[in-house]
Amino acid sequence: MKLLFSLILALILILIPVSAEKAYVLSLSNLDNTITYSSIKVVDADVPEKSREYKYSAQIIGFSGNIIYKTSFNPPSYGPFALTLPYESNAKKILLKNQEDKELLSISTAQFADTCGNYICEDHESYETCPDDCRSGSEDDYCDEEQDGICDPDCINGEDIDCTKKEKTEDNQDANKTKPNANIEPLKKAILKKRIVPKKESSIILIIILTVLSSLLISVFALLINKNKKRDAEILKKYLTKYLSKGYSYKQLEQALINQGYKKQDIESAYEYSKI
Repeated sequence: MKLLFSLILALILILIPVSAEKAYVLSLSNLDNTITYSSIKVVDADVPEKSREYKYSAQIIGFSGNIIYKTSFNPPSYGPFALTLPYESNAKKILLKNQEDKELLSISTAQFADTCGNYICEDHESYETCPDDCRSGSEDDYCDEEQDGICDPDCINGEDIDCTKKEKTEDNQDANKTKPNANIEPLKKAILKKRIVPKKESSIILIIILTVLSSLLISVFALLINKNKKRDAEILKKYLTKYLSKGYSYKQLEQALINQGYKKQDIESAYEYSKI
């Protein structure tokens, strides 16, 4: 009998729909008709249905400045209360406003955002947290210490060896500009003394070899460039098609891609393709 009861109870629990979803829960208070903020967290919770009949409004704002979600609420006459709003992975902040649409509170949600993979290095991202969006050596408030030939502007006190190499190279270049080459004069004297004259045949062979090598290098370089261009074009097309459909403007995406090192001409070509 107990086993039968347990099976029935388990079946009921399975059939009951789960309404809880990932949501922001804001801890607020109403003190003398002034809304104050204490904390915010992301948990699984029931989100109330949207309403427009109450005194205050809550807006979830995305990184592009667009309103992702908007609802209204009516706090208790006095004391603490909780406000539950649906979680948005692309949310930058939550704005609370009064009936006159005056902003009362601006609460950051960037720490909970999940925008990695949109090829835009957001303020809350870095090479450490999202290397797909933030390149090594970029200005992202994180010293990556990667030996990639780029002096990371976020590194100090010799943390990035590339910065040290750059300083040494600049020092050597400055020294070479002021210091005469001691080997030039002895070499001139040796040539004049021994009357070193290259043979005509050797010069022709050397020119032919250099010409062939140059042609090969140019061909390989051209193939690599074409391959990289095709790959970048596909990335740009997919990226623009995806994020234009999510409400981002072309100008925002264009600037973000330029910051990542893409050429404006390539972005415009991909944009024309994405509109087809």
